[in-house]
This record gives sequence, C-alpha cells and structure tokens, in this order.
Amino acid sequence: MLEKGAYYNSKNRNGDTPMEVTKKSDIKYAFTLVKQLFISVKRNKRGLLKALIKEGAILNAKRKDDSSLLHYAAYKGLCDIVNDLLMNGANPNIEGRGKCTPLHYASKYGHLNVVRSLLSHGARHDFQSGSGKTPLDYSTQFEVTELLSLIQKSFMGVLNGDAGFLETLKNLREIESVRCVMKTRNKDNKLLITFAIRNDFPKVKQLKQLLEEDLTLIYSEAFEYIRLGKYSESLKLYENVLKSKSDYFLFDHPDTMDIKDKIGGVLLGQLDYDNAVKTLSENYETRKVSLGANNIFTMSTKRQMAVALYHFGQKEAALKYLQDIYNKQLKVFGKSHSDVLKTQMHVARVLQRDDKDLEALKQYEIVDELRKEFCSEDLCMLIDVQANMAMILSKQNKHEDALEKLNFLYATIKEIPREEHLYSLEIISNMAHVYRRKEMSSFRAIANGDLNVETGNNFPDRDVFYWMVTYKKILSGIHIEYDDIEGM
Repeated sequence: MLEKGAYYNSKNRNGDTPMEVTKKSDIKYAFTLVKQLFISVKRNKRGLLKALIKEGAILNAKRKDDSSLLHYAAYKGLCDIVNDLLMNGANPNIEGRGKCTPLHYASKYGHLNVVRSLLSHGARHDFQSGSGKTPLDYSTQFEVTELLSLIQKSFMGVLNGDAGFLETLKNLREIESVRCVMKTRNKDNKLLITFAIRNDFPKVKQLKQLLEEDLTLIYSEAFEYIRLGKYSESLKLYENVLKSKSDYFLFDHPDTMDIKDKIGGVLLGQLDYDNAVKTLSENYETRKVSLGANNIFTMSTKRQMAVALYHFGQKEAALKYLQDIYNKQLKVFGKSHSDVLKTQMHVARVLQRDDKDLEALKQYEIVDELRKEFCSEDLCMLIDVQANMAMILSKQNKHEDALEKLNFLYATIKEIPREEHLYSLEIISNMAHVYRRKEMSSFRAIANGDLNVETGNNFPDRDVFYWMVTYKKILSGIHIEYDDIEGM
C-alpha cells in the first residue's frame, strides 16, 4: 500500500498512526524507514537518504497532506535528492494534492534542473492536474517555459505530421534539453519516438538520429532483434554500447547495470546458461553493494539470476533464491507490488516445470486475483498467468476450461494494436497443445470403448474422424505406447 502512495502518517479515530497500531516488527520497521526518508529529504541529507534506500525504504509513500518525497524535493529544487530518488525507482508521475505531479511543482517554482531530471526519467509533460492545468500552465520561469513549450510543439508536430520542430531540436546547444524531449512521455505514457511510429510520422528516421546516445532507442532496437530471434545482433548492440561509453558508464553506473541485466537475458535466450549465470551473478553483487540487497533493482537482478540457475540445472538453488526474493519483496513492498507478483510467477513456473502442478496452480491463482485488483493493465502478466493456468488445466484433462482461458486471451489480443501482437503466436501454440491433448484423451477413450464414434457422442472434432478410426485400428493390431504417440 505504501508503494502505491498510501499515507504513512494517517491517523484513525483515536489519533493513532499505522506505525503506532501495528504489532508486527517488520511492518513497524517499514514505517520507521519511511518516516526517516521524509526527514532526510526535508533536511537535504543525501547520506542518510542513500542509507535508507539501501535498507529498502519505500520511496513512493505519501504523507497525509497527499505529498510524496518527490513532491517536496521538486518544490524545494533539491536536484541531487530528486536524482537519487528517481535513480532508485521513485515514480516521477506520482499524483499529490489536486492531482499535481512533481513536474507541476518544479515548473511552478522555476527549478529548471529538477524539471530536466523529471522529464529525463519519463515524467508526463502534459499531465493535467485536478483543475485541468499542465506543468506548462504552471511555469513561471523562461527556460522552463521554453523547454516545456518545445516538448509540446514536438508532440503536436508528430500528431499533425509537421516536421518543423526537428530543425529546432537540431539547433539546440544543450544536449540535456534534447534528452528531455526524447525521454519525456505524454499523458498516454508514450515516448515521442513511440508516438511518432504509432502516428506514421514521415520523419521517424531523422527523429531517431537526433540523439544517438539515447539508450531508449538502443533498447528498442535490441528488443526488435530479440523478437526476430536475432540474439547475436542484440548482444553485439549491448556490448558495443558498454564499450563505446566506458568513460561515462562506470561499472556501478545504473545504465551499466541495466545493460548487463539485458545481456543476461539475451544469453538466456541463446541457451548460454553458463555465461548467463556468470553475468547476472556479477551484476547482482555490484547492485547489492551499490544499491543495497533490498533495492527493487537488486532483487530483480537476483530473480533473473535464479531463472538462469534453474536452466543451468541448479533447480533447488533456483527455487530457494526465488522464495527468498519473494519473502524479502513481500516484506518491503507488500503482496500487491508488481515485482512481488513477477517473482511469485517465477516460483510458480519452477513448480510447474517440476510437475508440481497443484502447487503451481495455487500460486497462479493467487497471482491472478492480485493482478485483477492491482495490475489489471499489465497485459504480459495477464497472458503469462492465464496461459500457464490453461496448460495445467489441460494436463488435468480439463480441456474445455483450458480452452476457455486461451480463447479469452486471444480475443483480448485482437483488441490491441498490431504492434502488441507479440503474444499471439504463444497463445495459438498453447491452444494447439491443448487441442492435441484433448484429441489424445479422446483417442484413448475410443480405444477403451468409452466413446461412441459412430454417433459422435462426446466426439471432440469430426474433422479428425478418419484419423481416430485409423488410430483405433492400429491399436488393435500393433502395440503402441500412448506416450510414444503423444511425443510425435
């Protein structure tokens, strides 16, 4: 709840805060960390802030006046504090009093560097407050107004097919301003480049070339290679970035660690489990020292390392790591946090692959209920949970239940723009497996005389009538193991 922006110091009718009411030491400790966070930010104590972050303090909690750490730091112009918070996962678009975001505050009080930091970390430049005002409407300083106006002009230019803003971007002397334009998002959470592609902007290539150093573009290109199965090209792209930016990307720079995580993922895709484990293990140790063991990014790397260990054959160690990560995340972030649910998903997958279907199904069901309540817009999680549940149900011969889930997923996918159809093949493949299992179950029933082939009662698919009859004839004359046929 704190991670979702709950008030850490709200009071009940008796005037007690949650920290005063709870009897659980771990919950009391979490509230204590949050309280100290607000003190460290208010007093501009970066050392204390970093120490609290390493302890796993929740950065998106709010006070009862509906303000977060970022709201206060943006209001006061504490740029270093703002950067520390953003680099460690604070939400740049967290809403406060009057639905104002930190960018509204930074704009109103003329803190240009804070505005740049927020925009560069994905703040939505045109998000409207409760009164319908954007950060630009609140701006009181010339440089801030100029930057926000340029961003607005760029998005409107893309929407209207007017490339005039590109010339303005080319003539900008400060590369930081260009980065702001490229990394900020609109109210629909779209980057300028994504917005351009979706709207068939005629100058997409020129827009991409404006900032070759922008990792967002590199990540997009690398992901496209992965989608096409070109893992070597993706790996080369990431390695070249690290090599070319070695002076800027120190070993413990967040971008370096992010890229190494992605390299680990590519190695997993290449089935190079040995190097995947090595890369992710080293990166985990770096994150642990730099960010702390309880940091959200550190635990994410450890989770990926556990997946690599599982594929490397160390199944017990992998499950132990995942359960340890889950317990820590549950303590720090609560059961509804998306990262906690992702870890729980990985636990379920390991159980499923070890044929512990009942345990796995129970985990998936828990995740699915929490997903519906807290992560309903996460398409990837929806597909992951429902598809895996369907495959377990199919193994239990509950084929109709399995197909119902998969048909629902496929219908959902059809409502999404074409560029989101990365999941279609997976869903169709799962449907094929279920139909195959369904037919095999029917074949067995026919062989045992449980189904009436001639009348078609309970017949699974009349299009395969000839195959089924032939199958029955073969079984009558030749001994064939069912498992052999199922493996064909």
